[in-house]
Amino acid sequence: MNGIFLVGAFFGLGKLQLLDLSDNRLHSLDDRTFYGLDALEELYLRRNYLVEVAPHALVPVARNLTRLDLAENRLQTIDFQSLAKVDRLTSVDLKSNPWTCDCHLRLPADVGSESLKDAWDHIVCEHPPAASDKLLSSVLGSTIICDDGPPPSTLSPPFDFVDWWSIAIAVLLILCASVLLLIWLCK
Repeated sequence: MNGIFLVGAFFGLGKLQLLDLSDNRLHSLDDRTFYGLDALEELYLRRNYLVEVAPHALVPVARNLTRLDLAENRLQTIDFQSLAKVDRLTSVDLKSNPWTCDCHLRLPADVGSESLKDAWDHIVCEHPPAASDKLLSSVLGSTIICDDGPPPSTLSPPFDFVDWWSIAIAVLLILCASVLLLIWLCK
């Protein structure tokens, strides 16, 4: 999987309560990824290549979602303003991501669930170098002064995480189609 879902990919699964997409090659979740999963309670996305969770990606499942696992991905930032709106969360796992500890990871005052507060309290910084291996709460509390600017809207996957197999297959298909077209034109 490449992290690209078409709108409606989950239509017909409106009663689904648990979705485990762990151990795939997902790179991002956009605002329409989970559209149609109205009853979803548990969402597992552990060990993917996620570098982005769009600010409104969880809106379609926010009403019922109680468990969210985003551990062991490549997330550097996430929109806690949006996560705070998923107020029924009883379990959130954000561990083992290369977090960039800056004002974009600020926890809103009106955070919805205790489990989200707990997950935030356990975020270990990787960037900037001065914050490496420190807890986000201690970094934001002591060294960073935050303004009210919006969080970044998109992050591109690092170059080395390109899905080369998909590109190779696409090139091969184009070459085959070109050869077939050439053969047909020569007849």
